[in-house]
Amino acid sequence: MKDWLAYSGAFACALGMAALCYMAAFRTLMSGASYGFGGFVLLAVVLPLLAGLVAFGAAFIGFGGRRFDVQGWVLGFAFVALAAALAFGLIVVDVLEEIAATVLLVVVVYVGGLIMVTRASDA
Repeated sequence: MKDWLAYSGAFACALGMAALCYMAAFRTLMSGASYGFGGFVLLAVVLPLLAGLVAFGAAFIGFGGRRFDVQGWVLGFAFVALAAALAFGLIVVDVLEEIAATVLLVVVVYVGGLIMVTRASDA
């Protein structure tokens, strides 16, 4: 796999963007305004995932020189959304603490995404 370095750099950029977006969302949620559970999920879960996905796509184009087609974007978003929903569910039902679930999410998304990019580039 020749794209692993570009993938790793793009993943680091996406992780940084998602973390910054999560911190901004947390600050907004703690400002005292009532957003409810739906607002919490939208601001603290969905928005950082979307920001990270866009940052990953832009960084991967910059680092690897390859663009994703529409199917790749949809599959990538579905995979990340499913992994995030699993981690969020593990936190909500008190199976894992937040830190452990976050580490699990990052590892699953990194390895799974690397496998997906490898398969797409080999095809």
